Amino acid sequence: MYLDHISTGDSKQDYIAVMSYFDAACKDIKARFPHIVNLYVQSDNARCYKKGNLVFALYKITEKYNLTICSYIHTGVQDGKGCIDAHFSMAMHHVLMYCNMGSDVITPIELVDALNANGGVNNTVADLVGVNRPVIQQFEQHHMETIKKLKI
Repeated sequence: MYLDHISTGDSKQDYIAVMSYFDAACKDIKARFPHIVNLYVQSDNARCYKKGNLVFALYKITEKYNLTICSYIHTGVQDGKGCIDAHFSMAMHHVLMYCNMGSDVITPIELVDALNANGGVNNTVADLVGVNRPVIQQFEQHHMETIKKLKI
């Protein structure tokens, strides 16, 4: 199952955005699949995934939803051959077909509509996600002592 989270307004690609998307994914997983308790997280080589605060936050977020990260896999450059890249290609093809039927895709909500059109992309849920920077900054301040102790 792929969870395509489209940002509503905040397009900055940093660890704070990743934390927001991960929180939304965990919430979605618990709502759709309450029997799931273990997660295997995989990231690519983007700079925003390398921040230690992010790794700590992922574990704290999963605690909130009674989930456990069993493995965090940080992969190197995959030259466009990973399963996420294949999913992205299928999703973009779906959006292109939607546009070819006469619709425009300019805004985030239009992208979500396109991804969900005609039954959507197989095994995929597309939703809008807001990045709440003040809440994330509050989280960091609350856990700053632990982060310093872990030297991340």
